[in-house]
Amino acid sequence: MHMKTDREDVLSSKGQIDWVRCRARIEHEDGLLNDRTNIYLVVNGILAAAAALTHANRIAVIIGIVSILANLLWLSTGIQTASVIRSLTANYIEKADDPVDKIVRESIKCWPGMFRCTYILGIYMPALVLFGWLIGFITLANRL
Repeated sequence: MHMKTDREDVLSSKGQIDWVRCRARIEHEDGLLNDRTNIYLVVNGILAAAAALTHANRIAVIIGIVSILANLLWLSTGIQTASVIRSLTANYIEKADDPVDKIVRESIKCWPGMFRCTYILGIYMPALVLFGWLIGFITLANRL
């Protein structure tokens, strides 16, 4: 039995790229980013509450270290996801000739690409929260 590769999966029977499937993949990746962002926010909320509620500085330091590591991993994941979405979308825009997508692109053209949701959710927000954890950790370490 022959298993389809990712490349074969997006090709139509004529060997042309199936743009509907390609667009679905972009939406899938975007949905994954949203789901991961929800998990990221919940985890950071729990860690922040734990750090605020603990009265033992050593435990707060451990929570801070775990938070910083978790945020570094999330930032890495966000950068990878943004890269995948950017590549898929650029290919789609260039070759798919989708009139609906053109309307959407026209309506958001006033916003530079770096201020689009993918970058805000996948890169800027994690970097900002990581920065907050680092400041908190340094402040706590100075008190010890």
